[in-house]
Amino acid sequence: MAIRNTIKHARTWPLILSAAVAVGLSACTISDGGETAGSLPDVGLDADAGAGGTGGSGAPGGAGGDIGAGGAGGSAMPDPTAPDEVAFQAALALYDAQQYPEAQAALEGFLAEYPNSVRADNATYLVARCQFELADFAGAKAGFTAFLAGFPDSSLVDDAQYYLPRCDYELGDFQAAVQGFTRFVAAYPDSTLVDNARYYLARSFFSLDDFAGTLSACAPVLDLADSGQRDACLYWSGRAADALGELEGPTSARFAEAEGYFDRLFADYPEGAYEDNGRYYHGMVAYHREDYFVAQMRLDVMRAQFPMSLYADNATYFSARCVYHLDDFLGAAAAFEAFLAAFPESDYLDDGTYYLGRSHYEAGRVSGDPTEYQAAIVAFDVVTTDHADGLYGDNAWYYKLRAHIALGDCASAQADADALAAGFPDSTYNAQAQTHLANDC
Repeated sequence: MAIRNTIKHARTWPLILSAAVAVGLSACTISDGGETAGSLPDVGLDADAGAGGTGGSGAPGGAGGDIGAGGAGGSAMPDPTAPDEVAFQAALALYDAQQYPEAQAALEGFLAEYPNSVRADNATYLVARCQFELADFAGAKAGFTAFLAGFPDSSLVDDAQYYLPRCDYELGDFQAAVQGFTRFVAAYPDSTLVDNARYYLARSFFSLDDFAGTLSACAPVLDLADSGQRDACLYWSGRAADALGELEGPTSARFAEAEGYFDRLFADYPEGAYEDNGRYYHGMVAYHREDYFVAQMRLDVMRAQFPMSLYADNATYFSARCVYHLDDFLGAAAAFEAFLAAFPESDYLDDGTYYLGRSHYEAGRVSGDPTEYQAAIVAFDVVTTDHADGLYGDNAWYYKLRAHIALGDCASAQADADALAAGFPDSTYNAQAQTHLANDC
């Protein structure tokens, strides 16, 4: 069965920017008041799972270097009354107010009028930062590249070296991001942005399915009690250990490791930014190790605590799957009905409809009740009609055939077999369908 990948964006936290403008002084520091974790696709390793992406917690960034200190990093003392200084401070005030389109235009105008100003490096850097904040990541990358080429001695070089791979990350070039963040961490180990770089390095590794790399990148951040990215790294370490456990199987020791990361997250950051995401994946750790009773309990608690979470549909779906795996097929049918009613736009709509049919089918198989087979056929009809290209199209035709055979309707079962062969010629269910037709009809 194909691996299910679902993109789900949870909270995206604002990037809080500050620039301390000291009129008449030579230096004004730009500070990343909060790096964002951003949103990106996550890979769900379970064939039936669509792991969702998350946003991140805001994290204090580092001092960006001296704004207005000149290309050499701060020796010049600009005259606060000079026309270029007045123009720069006006543009900086717009940036500080997060009026990025206006700030970018003002800074570009400043550079056109005062190309030789001691503020030229600052302004060039800030233009790229404006582009970054406006999600023009390709433009920002070009801007930071031009800044580094034009001002190699600026005190803002380290910040630009950080933002280059951040642009790669946002553009989805995770290999380039890994390379860039690795270089940054090695070159600037004392930078106040190094924990941010390690966090995004970890996220880049995760996006490349390099879960061991995720754990390695996050490990140093976990020892930084004051890092604004520590909660994020605990969360993603839990996700990475869980993913490794899925690869290794339900008896993997990685699941205990994942539990440990999530337990630390909940203990150290109660009601934190990753609480609902963490609670959901804490439940999924139990699901992946096939402890369905514990998984259902955790997922139901998460649903009760966070009914508005973007993971509420995931949790509801997998709670129903737990009921199914515990062989309570009537209970599972009711749970899937409730899921479909509550989340008609969910990414799991096809999955839930298919397992509604499977629940009724299995209930009919256990009880012999023909109404359960009939209910199963109704659900499978929805899958084959509305979700024909989904993960469960061939499954649905096959179990629809089995339900028709159980009801003694061999003509319909033959039609199901023909549709299965036509729509899914490579499906392994074709041979099984023909065997059941030969033996039972």
